[in-house]
Parts: sequence; C-alpha cells; structure tokens
Amino acid sequence: MKRAQNRPDALRIVESFNPDVALIDISMPVMDGIALAQLLRLRAKLVAMTGYSGSTGRLQGDERVFECHLIKPLSLDDLAEVLQTS
Repeated sequence: MKRAQNRPDALRIVESFNPDVALIDISMPVMDGIALAQLLRLRAKLVAMTGYSGSTGRLQGDERVFECHLIKPLSLDDLAEVLQTS
C-alpha cells in the first residue's frame, strides 16, 4: 500500500504502478479529491472518503467518477467490502 498527501504525490504513485483500488479523500490541499479522481478514473476503482456525512449529496453527483464513498473514520468491515467487490 502506498500513501499520498497531495495531488502530485498521488499522480507519481499511480504512474509507478497500476493500483486496483484508490481511496481518495475528497478534501485535499491544492486539488480536491473529485478533480484528482477525474484524472485517475481509468486506472483504478475509485472510492471517495470524507469526514463529513453531509458530503454524500455532493458525491452522488459524481457517481460517474467514484464507484462508492465511505465516511471517515473507515471501519475495517467497510474497507473489506469495497476490496472484495473490486
């Protein structure tokens, strides 16, 4: 597993290998997670993460980008379910 703190790091990581799943926080510095997901959508299954339960409405408009969304903190059961369906 690799972890990025910002958009440039995420793009470098994805260029270095082909991930099956990318967990993307929709609230990131420099570029939000939705914009990053649009760049990565052909490379991996994209899962949106947010700490704000009220953000789900925003994500529903971006269903074409994200396959699902999870509310932080993530539970291991939620993450396992996402990984089993990838």
